[in-house]
Amino acid sequence: MNKQLQQFKYICLDLLSASLAWLFFFCYRKQFVELEIHGIEGLILFDQKFWLGISSISIFWVLLYFVFGYYRNVYRKSRLIELGQTLLHTFFGVLVIFFVAILDDLIPSYKNYYSSIGMLFGIHFSLTYLFRFIFTSLTVYKIHNRVFGFNTLIVGGAESAVEMYN
Repeated sequence: MNKQLQQFKYICLDLLSASLAWLFFFCYRKQFVELEIHGIEGLILFDQKFWLGISSISIFWVLLYFVFGYYRNVYRKSRLIELGQTLLHTFFGVLVIFFVAILDDLIPSYKNYYSSIGMLFGIHFSLTYLFRFIFTSLTVYKIHNRVFGFNTLIVGGAESAVEMYN
């Protein structure tokens, strides 16, 4: 049982989910928001700006999770608590991204801001929680089936201590 390896796996999954979420959000903006602005479908170009955006956004999300302490206790995760944490972290992260990267976009109406922030929140939360739910479920399964174990010190020598050991 290696804690650093488990943390690395969570970080990789979060990088993957953040990258996929930004890719889907980028395509959404090109296909729907720019359609309203220009009257034609936006051409999706994966240029240098796109790659800079996807890498910086992904790193932002992992740093945000570090600040919130998400990677601290990787073996003591509850899927229900993880749901709440992911909702909260996604809310704060999307707000930051909205004010830093999206607010200065050219839009036909303010409804596009609401749809953009809602779409980014929905995509990012769904992908992130899906990956986390699957990985945490596998980890919990391995803990319950004693694939992963924890070092434990049993103090005492009475019958109850031997029973607990067995």
